Amino acid sequence: MHEEARAALSAARAFWEKSVQAKFYEADLYHLTLVFIGNVEPESVPTLKKTLEKVRWEPFAFRIGEPGSFEKGILFTGVEEPCLGLYALQGAIAQALREDGWMFEDRPYRPHITMARQAKGFGTPPQMEPVCVPVQKFALFESARVDGRLCYTPIARWEAQG
Repeated sequence: MHEEARAALSAARAFWEKSVQAKFYEADLYHLTLVFIGNVEPESVPTLKKTLEKVRWEPFAFRIGEPGSFEKGILFTGVEEPCLGLYALQGAIAQALREDGWMFEDRPYRPHITMARQAKGFGTPPQMEPVCVPVQKFALFESARVDGRLCYTPIARWEAQG
């Protein structure tokens, strides 16, 4: 994630930590999920990477939006709308996955950056500085627990063509 965005999100986290009990994400875990694929067997990863290599897209930027919460105690920061480039990339990835028979979480896309889980209450939302985040690549990540800590490890990255 872009350093200016990470700093703004960390400031929002520090604000929330004063008023909300939750399991907050560390700054190195902040990300914007495009498509949640779920568990993939290690032997299938090369095939998945070939599917994602087919995705063609142009670079774009998005602005971090308003903080909010989902059911089940998830605190997040949204993305300002409209963000046509983001929706185009997300749609292109979902289409490539569908065409190649991959199963994934297929529900209306609501772009957000998760800040915390298991929150008890929402508290006062932090004031967010408007931050523009340039996007010139996307990545496939593996999510795993290492020594009890959640880690996201990049498996592959793809650059925009434009």
